[in-house]
Amino acid sequence: MKRTFLFLFSTLALFSCSNQIAENQDILFTREDFQSQKLLSNPEKVVFEDTYNDPVCYWLIQDSLVLVQNQPQSDYMIEIFSLNTQKRILALATRGNGPGEFRSCKCIVPSSQSPVFYIKDAQQSKMYTVNIPQTLQTGELAIEKQFQYSEDIHPQTDICILNDTEYAGYHFWHLDDSTYNNGVPAIQKYEISNEPMEIKSQMSFMDKYSYFVADVNGGNLFRVADNQIWLAEFHKDRISIYDDSLHLIKTITGPDNYPLRYERHKSNIPMPFITFQNETSFRSYSSWTLTKDAVYLIYEHYDGKEFDPEHLQPVEVFRFDKEGNPQIAYQADRPLYSLSIDSRGEYLYTVSRPSYADAVEFIRYKLK
Repeated sequence: MKRTFLFLFSTLALFSCSNQIAENQDILFTREDFQSQKLLSNPEKVVFEDTYNDPVCYWLIQDSLVLVQNQPQSDYMIEIFSLNTQKRILALATRGNGPGEFRSCKCIVPSSQSPVFYIKDAQQSKMYTVNIPQTLQTGELAIEKQFQYSEDIHPQTDICILNDTEYAGYHFWHLDDSTYNNGVPAIQKYEISNEPMEIKSQMSFMDKYSYFVADVNGGNLFRVADNQIWLAEFHKDRISIYDDSLHLIKTITGPDNYPLRYERHKSNIPMPFITFQNETSFRSYSSWTLTKDAVYLIYEHYDGKEFDPEHLQPVEVFRFDKEGNPQIAYQADRPLYSLSIDSRGEYLYTVSRPSYADAVEFIRYKLK
């Protein structure tokens, strides 16, 4: 009887351990784990008639249209062009403080086939869901949903809407480091509310947290499938996959698996300012897009190298399946800043410029 009890106990313990491993896998990969490696070179430049202002970014939408995000000072922050005629169809999102106007505008485009895109107005901490077909029909932004989001969310990161009542965001004060950890998780869940949020004073943050870490944290947060959210980090070459309850399912680290090392500096606020050691730069996953069966990510690969904004480096584009398995590694011939893939998987559309001082160009690479 005693022997049977010990056997059952051991079996249950082993079963519990295996379940934990299956639910929280930690996977390392290198470039050799990609099924194939390809070059992206000699792209075709896509030119439109003049926009109202200097564009910041372009995305393919609905397979035959292009969404353009303009500079913050623009009268119209968004324009839509026809890919076929190169003509402007709509000018949208006027700048201002009045009803229906925007103080800032960052577009979030999940895929070229998505029926919606999102606008994040970081200056007002507001998030908007825009219906694309209805916008094209009415000639005005068709806003399906809007809400004010928590000021705890990092302004450089995207917001992931979970359902009609909840969203997730990357915490401004998070850092995965034993020394400079402010004691908050990377991502957190919030309730969607149309009520105005109370603006907290800066000193309330000083009392609550110990270190200013916003220059060394952050990541791309987006939904890949039902009950599956990806966090592809800005600085560490790591992808974390969560379910809608924000339980960690899988961590995928690679292809370089470099360590991040930090140091503290005095600042003009009563809080230490955390940077990477010796003024080094670490930049990893910068942009993403989805297709029916894959996730594409731009990988910048600055693992301690000096970052020179006047001489930007070529990047890689990684294709993963929706379970996080590496499939194709593309080596681009220049720096790239956004991603769109048409529904046939024939072209990769992106934005490029050799330095921050140059205007962006909208280009496309033939994939097949």
